[in-house]
Amino acid sequence: MDKKELYDQLKAYLDSNKENLTHKDQKIHLERSQKYFSPQDGFSKFEVFFEILKNKLSYVEAVYLLDKHHYHFDKTSQFDLIVEYCIKEGIYEIHKVNDLLMHFIGEKINTL
Repeated sequence: MDKKELYDQLKAYLDSNKENLTHKDQKIHLERSQKYFSPQDGFSKFEVFFEILKNKLSYVEAVYLLDKHHYHFDKTSQFDLIVEYCIKEGIYEIHKVNDLLMHFIGEKINTL
């Protein structure tokens, strides 16, 4: 699959979830994304996403790990939707995931 085809498929996936991404939800997500931190165990959601990708976990395993750290895939967050899409499609290379994140929302998962 070439890059344009991947972008088009991901855009269609994001568009299919657009009803979840109201303006209010986007504002709440921005406030939350600055605090993506779980005081219960000390792992940020970004660190959990990084571990999921690094270890090439399946979608079911990813949901379990997120839940274990008191997180979930937030349907109102484009960041979460992109990471979720990548996991479902078997895209685990961090540079490819970051490329998609940067293209669509201008953010990326920082490597540890």
